[in-house]
Amino acid sequence: MDLTKYLKIFLNDSQEHLQRMDEFLLRLERQPEDTEAIDALFRCAHSLKGMSTTMGFDELSRIAHSLESFLDPYRRGVRRVDRQAVELLLQAVDLLRQSFAQVEAEKGSGNFPKTTSPPPFQGQSTRREGMLRVAPELLDDLIDLTSELLIAQNDLESEEQVVQFQSLIQAVGHQAMRLRMVPLQTVADRFPRMVRDVAREGNKEVNFEVRGAEVEMDRALLESLADPLMHLLRNAVDHGIEEPEERTRSGKPAEGKVSLEASKKKDGVVIQVIDDGRGIDPDMIRRMVVARGLLSEEKVQTLSEPDLFRLLTLPGFSTKADVSEISGRGVGMNAVQATVQSLQGTLTVESVPGQGTTVALNLPLTLVRLPVLLVQVADETYAIPVAQVRATVDCPWERIRRVDGREVLVREEDQLPLVHLRGLLDLPELLTSSLAVLVESRGKEVGLVVDRILEYREVVVKSFRSPLRGLKGLGGMTILGDGAVVPILDLETLLP
Repeated sequence: MDLTKYLKIFLNDSQEHLQRMDEFLLRLERQPEDTEAIDALFRCAHSLKGMSTTMGFDELSRIAHSLESFLDPYRRGVRRVDRQAVELLLQAVDLLRQSFAQVEAEKGSGNFPKTTSPPPFQGQSTRREGMLRVAPELLDDLIDLTSELLIAQNDLESEEQVVQFQSLIQAVGHQAMRLRMVPLQTVADRFPRMVRDVAREGNKEVNFEVRGAEVEMDRALLESLADPLMHLLRNAVDHGIEEPEERTRSGKPAEGKVSLEASKKKDGVVIQVIDDGRGIDPDMIRRMVVARGLLSEEKVQTLSEPDLFRLLTLPGFSTKADVSEISGRGVGMNAVQATVQSLQGTLTVESVPGQGTTVALNLPLTLVRLPVLLVQVADETYAIPVAQVRATVDCPWERIRRVDGREVLVREEDQLPLVHLRGLLDLPELLTSSLAVLVESRGKEVGLVVDRILEYREVVVKSFRSPLRGLKGLGGMTILGDGAVVPILDLETLLP
């Protein structure tokens, strides 16, 4: 019997069992007498053994059986769970995870790694292509709405019936959107283990909590956030949380707190990474900015705290003097900022020295529908995501200067760099253009000069497929009501 067609389901279910085993082991580490966690671990190991045997992966089945046998005396109360037992069980789960990854890489060939000392768990991606669990009632509702549409299309004689038909179309679109929504928990479940391992590596004690795990977002958007959230959590533990002795001297509990919190707002979601660690010293940032020649002493003193913290997202900027395997190269925050902006979101940092830091990501619920500003260059229309638009500005020629070979708009408080969209698109320059869209890209404000500013509109995003996928400067396209195809600009890759 050919079982390869069940491989995706097998790998998907196996990853979920491994994720649950991590969760139960972290519970046991804190509460060694938790018999429910021990029973749940045993059931997971037993399920993995049975699934592996059914699929013909005998080596995986033997590993799961050994884990099951190791757990049995703890399950029967003959032995007591201690830190060493939890550590061995975590290593066994890592070995299983490594073996399942090998199965996936070799498409079920059954060749497994021989190593018995797997690398530490680093919160790796668990995205499964083509797998999306959907509540049956959502599918039922969508089928019902589709049936109503098919019936209604044959009876469009009055204006009232046309309005009803349009309402049905909107309902189908809304229901289809709901099919893409998944809870934060789908990526958050992998983080407790990662936080625990990073804390142990740094000799720190950390209590990690996830709040708002039920908040739903678009699946594609949430999967894109997995790595940025991992960066932020690692930074919170490695940069923010102090070692127990330092916390005790400061009058804090020896155990630090790190939390991942999500909440809905009117038109999107706010995800926060919060720690009660040492915080960020604004004066230290000022000194580092001046020392690296990024800003003058006079200019840096005029920056507000939000503007100062925004400098943390510049490439190569790090507040940590020493470089470890965990962090300190000034790459993480810049990568997070780039990803968040590509998702049409914003990143803000708030910090109080000695009390802690909060990094907030403000994000849309989905990228399928997107508010944009339509602009015109030559005879073509382009869309700029509103999330990156700060304002529109006039650019009278008498206030434009050339500084270091680049055009800038002289304002009362500073000089705004100008970039002509015509130039970026290899079109002839228009000398009469005096309008610019003030946009933010990679933590810096830029005036994007255009011919005309048309209107604000919410559009449906159409993603590019090969060979256009990944084309520099373009994040997708949309189709307007008159049938016009409008490219959506990706400012992260378009602007120099």
